Amino acid sequence: MIVKGKSRSNGVQLGAYLLSMEVNEEVRVLEISGMATSDLTQALIEMQEITDRGQRGVKGLYHAVISPQPGYQMTEEQWLYAADALGLQLKLDHQPRAIVLHEKNDGQGGTRVHAHVVFQRTDKERLSLIPDSWNYIAHERAARHLEEKFGHEIVPGKHAEPRSKERDREAVPDHERHQEEKAGLSKQERIAQVTELFRQSDGAKSFAASLAHAGYTLAKGDRRDFVILDKLGQVYSLPRCIEGVKTKELRKFFEPLNASKMPSVDEAKSLIRDKLASDKSKKVEKEKAKTEFTEAASDKARSKDKQSGETTKRDDASQQIPQSDKEAMRGRAKKALELASASNGLERYAKALGERLRATSGIAQTIRSRLGNAYDAIASRVSEKWQALKSKLGTSQGKGGNQGQREQAPQPESQSKTFNKAAKALKVVEKASRDEQTRKGPSNDR
Repeated sequence: MIVKGKSRSNGVQLGAYLLSMEVNEEVRVLEISGMATSDLTQALIEMQEITDRGQRGVKGLYHAVISPQPGYQMTEEQWLYAADALGLQLKLDHQPRAIVLHEKNDGQGGTRVHAHVVFQRTDKERLSLIPDSWNYIAHERAARHLEEKFGHEIVPGKHAEPRSKERDREAVPDHERHQEEKAGLSKQERIAQVTELFRQSDGAKSFAASLAHAGYTLAKGDRRDFVILDKLGQVYSLPRCIEGVKTKELRKFFEPLNASKMPSVDEAKSLIRDKLASDKSKKVEKEKAKTEFTEAASDKARSKDKQSGETTKRDDASQQIPQSDKEAMRGRAKKALELASASNGLERYAKALGERLRATSGIAQTIRSRLGNAYDAIASRVSEKWQALKSKLGTSQGKGGNQGQREQAPQPESQSKTFNKAAKALKVVEKASRDEQTRKGPSNDR
């Protein structure tokens, strides 16, 4: 692909040449941008008039030609992209322009198409010409880029030979290469990222917030107005990271923000170091907690497996006992349970009997203390009646008498009757004691 061009004036003559049909099979105006008119000649005249009004130069137009090699056809989108790429290399990408396509006979029965691109060189705000120095190198750089972009055959030029990526890498300054290796982001990628954030923001505060969200820290430079620091604390000049924006424009853009309140480079580096230390500490704590959790889960799994193994062993041991031995074991366990139940019943019976006997003894002691000297006479009388009662109870047991009573084990029902009779006898004793006391009068022993 061939790209060539130069600065010139006289928009009238250039407009007539571009629209001429003498040597062209077809002429088509593809685009006129940045101008109020859609007439090509009038647009070129107005571009030159702006230059004349500024009185800082004569050649207010830059006329370039883009011509692909024979055999390659380009679409309208590709022609527009080619004009953008050339304007970027010439630093005329934000200027008004016009694009005209010429189709000519190629001498072999076919046609070839090439494009004429005319840029306005005068900056409307400053009314000064944009420099056109080193334009031949800019032409060939644009041509190499378009050939690689569209897959065309490379046509080497003497001003800017095609370079491999390795050679381009070697041409990068050492400090920039070190920054790229640490940050993992090339200079071009960083410029594209920050430029996109700048164009999407609607003000200084929005842009500062977007930079912070992307991991950059906005600071006040020592020798520059504004700088940004990446996550590792590396410093970059902010105007150099935004395409098409100059320091004066950026200074005006940041007027809503108080530059004196921005951190200095050293303060920003200190903040970044603190954040890195905090992030590292959090990472260590997280890894420690994760390790402890993993170890606890492993110990729990091992304990569960061990318990499962022991249960399996017990089950296996019980399954190895013969069925006949199991039945014998069940029988012995049943007998032991019955004996334990019977023993418990006897213990409860003996305990109740002991409590009743202790109560009877306590009543007897109380009676003795209250009767005093009359106790012996009453006791002898009670003994006589008790002997009579015993003889009477003994005769009711049958022919065996008392001997039969001793040989026969006491039954629960007869025991209950015996206790009832003993209680009646005690009542008789108490009544006799009261009668005796009434007869003698009050006792001094009380």
